[in-house]
Amino acid sequence: MNNFFSNLCIYNISRDLTFPSYEELEALLGHYTFKPCGPNDAAMSGWFAPAPMGTMLHHPVGKGFMLKHRREEKIIPAAFVRKETDK
Repeated sequence: MNNFFSNLCIYNISRDLTFPSYEELEALLGHYTFKPCGPNDAAMSGWFAPAPMGTMLHHPVGKGFMLKHRREEKIIPAAFVRKETDK
């Protein structure tokens, strides 16, 4: 079993679009890199390297590219919330 993807969405764009160069794409994605939740964050999301040992935020594939997006949320267990509110 391959655990590389936990949720995969493939988009095939049928009309002609002008995509940025790989260098421009990397710069654009760089503004939104994934950072884990800090102590005061409820959720964080961002782009990260799709290749297991890669550092680039995109991976060229044929005439397209692969991107990976991650979202992290802090979830407080209901039992803890009840315990704290009952005090």
